[in-house]
Amino acid sequence: MMIDSPSQLIDKITHGLPFSAMENLQKALSVSNSELLKITHMSRTTYNRRKEMGELSLGESNIIFRYAQIYALALRVFEDPKLVDSWLTSELDVFSGKTPLEYSVTEPGAAYVNNVLINLDQGNFMA
Repeated sequence: MMIDSPSQLIDKITHGLPFSAMENLQKALSVSNSELLKITHMSRTTYNRRKEMGELSLGESNIIFRYAQIYALALRVFEDPKLVDSWLTSELDVFSGKTPLEYSVTEPGAAYVNNVLINLDQGNFMA
């Protein structure tokens, strides 16, 4: 999906990202369908309905975008998709024993994960 400006991104999220954004995120995160549904708080019924419709709701689009941002930042920090996969799915003390994906289920949790990644990117390993 090509986005040329912040306002275009906001418009796409507001009107609902295409369902393919969810499928692309699942591939990028290397998670099972069940794990994706868990971290996005989506029921299988809703997933199937959205797949049929081809479009996500505003709330679902926000969640998908939140995880896509985390993935993109982690990829910038670790530079290797395998390291990103490992980090995102490892239970870490900095996240109270949860994985970064689990910790990111809320906006404040995702903000904290982003801050940890930014600190790592800047060489601050005491996040």
